[in-house]
Amino acid sequence: MELAARTWPGDPATLPWLREVSSRDEHWKVRRAAVEAMARIGPDWPDTVLWLRGRAEADRHREVRGAAVREVARIAADDDATLSWLYGRISGDPDPEVRAVAVDAAVRHWRDHDGMCSRVLAWIAGDDPEEVRAAAITGLGWGWPDGPGTPDRLHEHARADRHWMGRRAAVRALAEGRPDDDRARSAVEASAAGDRHWQVRLAALTALTSTWPEEPGTFLLLRGRVRSDGHWRVRRAMLETIAADRADDAATVPLLRERAVRDEHAQVRLAAVRALARGWCDDAATLDLLRDRATADEHWRVREGAVEEITKAVGGTPEMISWLRERIARDPSTAVARAAVQGAGTWWRADPAGTAARLRERAAGDPRWAIREEAVQEIVRISAPADSATLSWLRERVTADGAWQVRVTALWAVGFLAHEDPLTLAWLETLARDDPHRKVREEAASALRHLRPTP
Repeated sequence: MELAARTWPGDPATLPWLREVSSRDEHWKVRRAAVEAMARIGPDWPDTVLWLRGRAEADRHREVRGAAVREVARIAADDDATLSWLYGRISGDPDPEVRAVAVDAAVRHWRDHDGMCSRVLAWIAGDDPEEVRAAAITGLGWGWPDGPGTPDRLHEHARADRHWMGRRAAVRALAEGRPDDDRARSAVEASAAGDRHWQVRLAALTALTSTWPEEPGTFLLLRGRVRSDGHWRVRRAMLETIAADRADDAATVPLLRERAVRDEHAQVRLAAVRALARGWCDDAATLDLLRDRATADEHWRVREGAVEEITKAVGGTPEMISWLRERIARDPSTAVARAAVQGAGTWWRADPAGTAARLRERAAGDPRWAIREEAVQEIVRISAPADSATLSWLRERVTADGAWQVRVTALWAVGFLAHEDPLTLAWLETLARDDPHRKVREEAASALRHLRPTP
């Protein structure tokens, strides 16, 4: 869609085609892309605004209607009739998110219009959906940050708005509109530490790091929330922020190591593991911690992540290859074992013959089909171009493995690696015709198409 609009913007057929797609395509993402492309290349074409209004009113998906509302406001901002139409969308669209988009568009394009500030205040005070009220609070902070009563209103909504969306909007408005105001910073800090909803706390902490990153209290507050916030998403986000922005602080590495082991949520421990690996991979203590998490963490996602990070950070020494083999054999999680198989394949140049032999052993003998499949894939990766022995072994896996998933993967590898020869083609023809599993027959037919020369 984007390519067509950019390649043929002046073609008389392009705009009618976009109109057709914007109204008839079955997928909302395609219709939205057509709406945006139509507004970009045809804002001055006859009836473009009317057509976009029609999509804003009639499309069945809110994302398409919202995109059309934004585009109408953008390309027809010099027409007061557009503002009247927007007011109708604010009160009439069935979805509160589209109504919020219309509020934002009205404020941004008609801020200086008579009565706009009064309307915004009415939306805030009224009984509209919370999305509309939050958009109006955002608009108040953006449009009239120093207006009479605006700072006090934003403070009140940040502290006590009835809904978390309103409190979050006010917190952001204070941070963005009043960066030099110590009172605003104190209000954002209070929300970061004490708001009852995690999304407000997260927004406040993010605002502190972007607006007041050098304030002494910001880092201390972030560290405290990493340890004590009641929601794992807040703890993870702040941990990642500290790892990125405070890498040189002496307290950062100890904090990451502590959270990698002690946080109650696997996603936070995993984030700490990845941050340590990416920022301090040359530290021997980091490698020790990664190996500990790869073997001792109670959650498979953390163990899997630690194995992946070790593979990236450490060369393929005999000791590490042996350690990976142990993880493949002993970890109860298929995902962790798969990561270890991938790691072994990554390090194959350290011991090509030994790595291939061990992968073949896994591909033939592991009781888990997913590990056998992964081993086949790694063998293909390190074997291209394949010799006759590898191709013979792959054909044997197609025939002998008990899982159709492994058979299909090995069959795909034959089609990818093999050259055209009568024996291979005859073998594939037999599979495509006679194999009892549909997926195997389909893959064999695909391999035949790949290997046979195009007439």
